[in-house]
Amino acid sequence: MEQEENLRMEKGKQALEDVMMKWLTEMEIALKKGSGQVDRANAIIRRLETENAEMRAEIEASKLSASDSVRKCLGVTSCEKKCLKKVLPWEKQKEKIRQEIVEERRKIA
Repeated sequence: MEQEENLRMEKGKQALEDVMMKWLTEMEIALKKGSGQVDRANAIIRRLETENAEMRAEIEASKLSASDSVRKCLGVTSCEKKCLKKVLPWEKQKEKIRQEIVEERRKIA
């Protein structure tokens, strides 16, 4: 009877060890799977961070380009205003001469 009890205890112990080994194996597999997922997530994060940095650099370059364009546009606008100020008296002079020509033609006719 004691021998049967010992045999049953041995079988129970072996069954418990088998269950524990199976559980440990499953945990190791889950850990490896989780580690793989973390590694992939980290790779994605690094790629996204690189893309983000590139986009920020492009945005900064665009801002500088836009600023330069605005500066050039203001310079051209200023030059245009100066030219228009010079042209205005010429236009007045041209109109005055036209009127004189019309008047002279009337006198001749």
